[in-house]
Amino acid sequence: MVAKQKFSPDSSTATIGKTVDDAMVAIERDNPRLKGVLPKDNARPGLDKHRLGELIDLIGGIDLVERAPSPPGRYVGAEEVEDDGDPFEEKMPRLVSELESKFAESAKLEAPISANLKSLNFTP
Repeated sequence: MVAKQKFSPDSSTATIGKTVDDAMVAIERDNPRLKGVLPKDNARPGLDKHRLGELIDLIGGIDLVERAPSPPGRYVGAEEVEDDGDPFEEKMPRLVSELESKFAESAKLEAPISANLKSLNFTP
């Protein structure tokens, strides 16, 4: 686990890039799926180490618990529903079956509805 530390403007900015690169290596070591994905070029000479330290402080100050994503339903105004206790593995096949049934019912109703609309000179 990588320890969190605070970098301030008077921190040793000469080594901050290497510190970040070492942290990236440690993250990849602890999370094999990330191997070769994270950048490890923060120690390069052209990078402004002072700004890197400011960025680290900014990101480190974000309270991830408070900013965790809400369930998608909150964004579309859906009411929260209590967990019914049905295991997902049992519930999902049942819901898919119900959805397929609704699709079939919709397909049956589509033709007569379209015919009625056409008879009223409304074409979908």
